Amino acid sequence: MRKVLLDKGYRIEKGVVVGYKPGRTIADTTLQIGKNAHIRSGTVIYGGFTYLVDILGLLLFAVLD
Repeated sequence: MRKVLLDKGYRIEKGVVVGYKPGRTIADTTLQIGKNAHIRSGTVIYGGFTYLVDILGLLLFAVLD
């Protein structure tokens, strides 16, 4: 089962793959997308990541391991 947590103000364009199953085994595949995220068409976001946004308009991300 995929778990996706979305914060306020997110925009996800058509053609985005959200929560794609990683090739390696990880304990928690929860995907977190932060406030005001704008995910553009063609983007693939793997489960187990946290995407933080709204810091000077820059997209920052970190892998949860």
